[in-house]
Amino acid sequence: RIFITGDSLGSDVNYALEGDEMYKLGIDAPTQSPTLSEGDAGNLTGTYRYVVTFYRSGNYPCESSPSPISDPITVSGKKIVLSDIPVSSHPKVNCRRIYRTYADGAVYYWVADIDDNSTTTFEDNYTDAELGDEVEWDNDPPPVGKYFEVWDNKLWIAGNPEYPNMLFCTKTGTSEQWDGSFLAISRRESDVITQIKAFGDVLYVFKNKSMFK
Repeated sequence: RIFITGDSLGSDVNYALEGDEMYKLGIDAPTQSPTLSEGDAGNLTGTYRYVVTFYRSGNYPCESSPSPISDPITVSGKKIVLSDIPVSSHPKVNCRRIYRTYADGAVYYWVADIDDNSTTTFEDNYTDAELGDEVEWDNDPPPVGKYFEVWDNKLWIAGNPEYPNMLFCTKTGTSEQWDGSFLAISRRESDVITQIKAFGDVLYVFKNKSMFK
């Protein structure tokens, strides 16, 4: 897989080239929340809220940030039916992940995966004890830049048109999920970053009049 800077293509997003297929690096979060309604008799009692993420499985898994939080629903001994579950326009998304609070809670935990990018309904009858890991809130696509380097199990990006002295990095273990992390590279000078390069255990950051590591 090859990473392509958005700047090199005159684009405001970065791309990955996998075989003969090119697609956007990172996955945008859903812009709408699911609609909730009361279902048949079931295991759920309390007030619940939901969020949804888009997910790509396979050799290069990637998950988006969550959707907006749904309106709350209060049930007693019922199932909860989700409808209007958002669908992604990203060509590599092949799954949606459903997350829910515990009864009367405020933290969101994994409920189930919908293993396609087309189904828009889901029926939840899982108890709190059956839920999985907590959702990650900050999985945005990485910023656009002129220079990429993979180092320390992250993708590092420099040369952003709006922030030419910023060095951005993705989360550890991924090249596509960004939580807002960056370093400001400056030393009382107006020079911008001109290149980044990994060598050995060090990532070097070059400017016209200085070098950082």
